[in-house]
Amino acid sequence: MSEWKDQLSQFDNEYQEAPDTASLEVPDGTYSCNVDKVEIAKSSKDNPMVKWTLRVTDGDYSGRIIWKYSMIATKQNVHFLKVELVICGIDLPVFSDLEDHLADILDVELEVKTKKKDDFLNVYFVKRLDTKHWSPEDDNNKTEKKNNDDVPF
Repeated sequence: MSEWKDQLSQFDNEYQEAPDTASLEVPDGTYSCNVDKVEIAKSSKDNPMVKWTLRVTDGDYSGRIIWKYSMIATKQNVHFLKVELVICGIDLPVFSDLEDHLADILDVELEVKTKKKDDFLNVYFVKRLDTKHWSPEDDNNKTEKKNNDDVPF
């Protein structure tokens, strides 16, 4: 046995009992996250999906991982995914080019909202934090400003 193995063996039990906080689920809330990994994979039903690995970057849950799965099985799935991609700064000329642009999403900083429903954690992209790109809030702000401009005084 090496010198280090002998010294470290005294902590074997503590190591086994210590939680791996990176893999613990975060509670419902809003988080700043970094896109650590994004890939196209197959679901359990053999449908394509975009698999996101998001790392919380601040607050009490900093360092924890949030996984998001964007299914690609219906038209509605594709519409949701398009909004997520645009928030990340990706506006594809054709959807079939998606795989070629996944690397452009790495290290993007996002604000995400999580909401647990039954056994599933729903993850929603709110906006991009590291640079100004379109988010659903932008459309709401434009509508609100337009309505305010209509006031005659």
